[in-house]
Amino acid sequence: MVNFLDDQRATRQMAGLLADFDKRLKALERTTQGAHSSIEGGSLDVYDSDGTYRGSVGIQPDGSMAVAPVNAPPPPTPTTPSVAPVLAGLVVSWDGLWDDAHAAPADLARIQVHTGPTAGFTPGPATLAGAIGNAAGGSVTLAIEGYTPVWVRLMAVNTAGVLGPASAAVSSTPRQAVGGDLLDGIVSELKIAAGAVTAAKVAVAAIDARALADAAVTAAKIGHAAVEAGKLATGAVTAASIAANAVTAAALAAGSVTAGSLAANSVTAGALAANSVTATKILAGAVTAGSLAADSVVAGKIAADSITGREIRALAVTAAHLAANSIEATHLRAGVVEATHIKAAAITAGKVAADAVTAGTIAVDAVTARELRAGAVTAAAMAAGSVVAGKIAADAVTAGTIAADAVTARELRAGSVTAAAVGPGAIGTEQLGVGADGNLIADGGFEGQTAAARLPTGTGWSIVSGGNGSPRAAMVDCTSATAVDRTHTLGTLRATPGMKVWLSTDYRVSADWAGRSVTVYVRWEDSGGATLGYSTVSSASGAAGAGWLTMSGSPTLVAPAQAVTGRIRIAATDVTAGTVHYDNVVCRIVVASAPGGARAELAPDGMRVFDAEGEPAISLVAGARNFLTLSSDGVAVATIDDTGSAGFASVAVADDLTIGGTPIGARLAESARGIVAMSHQHTAVTASAGELGFVELSFEADTERMYRIVLDTYADPAVAGGELVLLLRDGGSSTPKITSTQIQSRIYPLDSGGWQAVRMELVRSGRDLGAGLHRILSTFQVQSGPSGQSVRLFGAPEYPGLMYVEDVGPRIADTGVYNTGGGASTPPRKTYDKVYNAAWSGSYGGRSSYTPSYGNQLMQGYYSSTHGTFASLFGFPPALATDLAGAQIERVLVYLYFEHWYSSSGGKAVLKAHKHSSRPSTFSSDTESMTVSWSRNQGKWVDITSIFDSTTWRGIALDPGSSTSTYYGRARGVGEGYAPKLRVIYTK
Repeated sequence: MVNFLDDQRATRQMAGLLADFDKRLKALERTTQGAHSSIEGGSLDVYDSDGTYRGSVGIQPDGSMAVAPVNAPPPPTPTTPSVAPVLAGLVVSWDGLWDDAHAAPADLARIQVHTGPTAGFTPGPATLAGAIGNAAGGSVTLAIEGYTPVWVRLMAVNTAGVLGPASAAVSSTPRQAVGGDLLDGIVSELKIAAGAVTAAKVAVAAIDARALADAAVTAAKIGHAAVEAGKLATGAVTAASIAANAVTAAALAAGSVTAGSLAANSVTAGALAANSVTATKILAGAVTAGSLAADSVVAGKIAADSITGREIRALAVTAAHLAANSIEATHLRAGVVEATHIKAAAITAGKVAADAVTAGTIAVDAVTARELRAGAVTAAAMAAGSVVAGKIAADAVTAGTIAADAVTARELRAGSVTAAAVGPGAIGTEQLGVGADGNLIADGGFEGQTAAARLPTGTGWSIVSGGNGSPRAAMVDCTSATAVDRTHTLGTLRATPGMKVWLSTDYRVSADWAGRSVTVYVRWEDSGGATLGYSTVSSASGAAGAGWLTMSGSPTLVAPAQAVTGRIRIAATDVTAGTVHYDNVVCRIVVASAPGGARAELAPDGMRVFDAEGEPAISLVAGARNFLTLSSDGVAVATIDDTGSAGFASVAVADDLTIGGTPIGARLAESARGIVAMSHQHTAVTASAGELGFVELSFEADTERMYRIVLDTYADPAVAGGELVLLLRDGGSSTPKITSTQIQSRIYPLDSGGWQAVRMELVRSGRDLGAGLHRILSTFQVQSGPSGQSVRLFGAPEYPGLMYVEDVGPRIADTGVYNTGGGASTPPRKTYDKVYNAAWSGSYGGRSSYTPSYGNQLMQGYYSSTHGTFASLFGFPPALATDLAGAQIERVLVYLYFEHWYSSSGGKAVLKAHKHSSRPSTFSSDTESMTVSWSRNQGKWVDITSIFDSTTWRGIALDPGSSTSTYYGRARGVGEGYAPKLRVIYTK
């Protein structure tokens, strides 16, 4: 058992524990803080007595170890500096004293020296000119640009980078050098180094004739291009004053040699260095007949391109001035020698070097028939494109003057080739262009003489009547005792390596045909005609007896590297019996960005894009699989496959998102939407015997939704006794009153005088309430209580009262029945929600008879006069009639998928109901209709309750009764993907 001794023992243990804690605390207080401590890989923050952070000691963020001060007070103001001028600068001194302190602060870093243009300038980074690093004072010499007064101020800065106030400003002016700094005559000839006086040191026109001694100007003293036209007197340069080869191109300035500067016959061949006469040395018109000695101009004296029309006066060049073979092609600038420069017959055959006359040296219209020797114009002498229409004389071009294959379509002007100009047999099949529409096969439909002429004889090939929608076709008889290949060449194409083709043909195989395959292909050949490979499109299996079919595509094999020719053929291989018809054969070039790997291809059937491995990533083609893969950095991020299935990283939809033909909003609407209106009560309202309003709440009711209206609050009677009556009243769109329509009530006995939780609830459909605005008022009163009895409804912030309206889901039919429990009551009705797949469908041309050629497709609207305005019907299985017998229809929806409309933006379907239990031979339907818009390739559910309002209806009609293109469309029928469906919600 437990006694008081146990309590004493526990008390002693607690006292001992407290004494031990006291001893340890006193010892800890006597210990020096930080003893035997260190900073490991970090820093220690320092704070002043006010708790302000003043810096850190230890490893800083940049990895260095330092004492880093911050938040330091600014240093004091230095005394006014003394400033003394020096040559091009100032000496600034500071005495180490302060205007507002007795000693330098311990954290002083330096004294900044600032210069400015006025006494009131503000020091800043742009005015900093130097610094004094000694806290006891010092001087610094500043280099100053210019010789105007400069103002100087000092500022102290501490180790935390904080600047103190600026000192008073003081000014001074840098000293300039004066004339007395250089003694008169101090710069003598001995003081000037050899070569010190350069062209840049000599003023313009400083050297005149007085300054030059006789014969002082020698070849060595003349700089490059120094002697210009203005420096030579007229006639100054004579033949005697020019040494052989002394005048070179480098010694003559541009335009310096003029006619006035040359004495008669002064320029001889001996006076000219090789290539010394260039175009820039001769002024316009400077070279005259009188200035050239006989035979003075020889080939070696003329630089390439030196003689232009500008330098030669009219008729200056005569035969006597030109040495034999002196004019070469390199001497003449393009088009410079004009008729006015040359005397008649001055240039003879002996004066022109071989090949000297080039395209660039002949002026426009310079060569006429007179200058050309018979047979002089050869193919080698004519530049490409040089002979244009105006250069050819009448009847000049004869059969003997045209080389083989020289004249192509590019050279012939429209209408220039007449019957008289064409020789017998000149135009053959190789000269005719084919495939004007891009088809490389001429007459691929076998309708003209071209197709008949190329048929091989005796091989079973022929042109017959009855093409695929055309009068004629090609046919091959495949009868053979042994298996053979029947081939027919339709044409050839010039191949380039990597070329890819698109091939197509309509074909019809007889029911008794026996063979391996029917193909259209291109055989690739090298320059010798050897076969390199085949690009082939083959027929589908089961083609025999199936009527006209089409095969098309781009074979994967491209033209091999050595291919120069592609031979286009149709063929039936390993055949022994039957026939094959061909029509509308097409061969076109596929435009590709590369022969393999990552590339894009554009063919007549559409576009394909391949990834780096050569695998198709995008295929948008007609009559074949279509798919799309989007990639980022080689990684697929979105895909749409050939079945319409898609995968995306994320999806953002600006308009409706439809799932299974139902907008996502409609699917979400099938669930409860939650609370749509709510009110909390934090105060009290008191009522006695009379009815009193409590809380009003409003909401918009939808006839197809269910709603729960709830009041959940607290009641507190003054005394026990009586009953609390709660009511809900509906004012509709008007202000509700205590006299408004009562829609719910609840009675609570007040057996005790304390407060209690009270609740009133109503569940009702929007159809019962009525569509639109409802202003609901909760009211209450006391009845059957003691005299003077009252009650208050209230809530508080910590336990508020609540009134709310909740959307609990779609409207549900009321299917309950009364049942006394005697076993003889009527079974309750049940709500059914069923989907029926269409059992049959068909189209009716002219809104009359069923049109078998369209099978189960659903056509509506006007396309052509062949069938007039289409209507269509589709119906559902007998189960629909069975289920609807004796039922009450609540809602009906139909699913339709329209794959085509006349307009790419979509069209409008006109829906009606009908009573046909199977597909009738002629069209009929109900007259009541509804019009709904659809997009291309869109399947969706549409509510048709308004027209499918009878349990006798068995299907839907598409019947616009209009020829307007808006209504021409095609919907999927039974047996196709996304076939029609009917959803019926009914009670039974």
